[in-house]
Amino acid sequence: MTLTPDDPAVFGALAEVSLLEGNVEEAGKLADRLILRGEAMYQVLGRMVKAFSLALGNRPEQSAAELSWIGQYLVSVGSIPGQSWDYRDLQNLLSKMGTNTKAATLLINVLLNKVTSQEFAQAWTEAKSPVALMGT
Repeated sequence: MTLTPDDPAVFGALAEVSLLEGNVEEAGKLADRLILRGEAMYQVLGRMVKAFSLALGNRPEQSAAELSWIGQYLVSVGSIPGQSWDYRDLQNLLSKMGTNTKAATLLINVLLNKVTSQEFAQAWTEAKSPVALMGT
């Protein structure tokens, strides 16, 4: 694979490394670049990284808004965007998500194909509101 200056896979990898190193500001900036991409896969990845960076930066309400966007998007399309990212590295940060741990865990489980899109949609919808997933 040839790397280009605007390669979203590079931004995704750098964003994850930044999160793992605790550099939430840099991770957030890289996430913003991914969110602006046209490909659904990178928009979801960008919002996941943004949610984690916001939670790690002690901004749980803003993190919850990003998680909510992702959940609603996945429910509305009924599937995972093609060529899904490997979210296992983010899984290592779930314990640092605070009140957003349950929602983030559910999202990562569907993105890693640990639960089906249908099971995810049911769990997300049964929560009545994504906010119900937060803090439980």
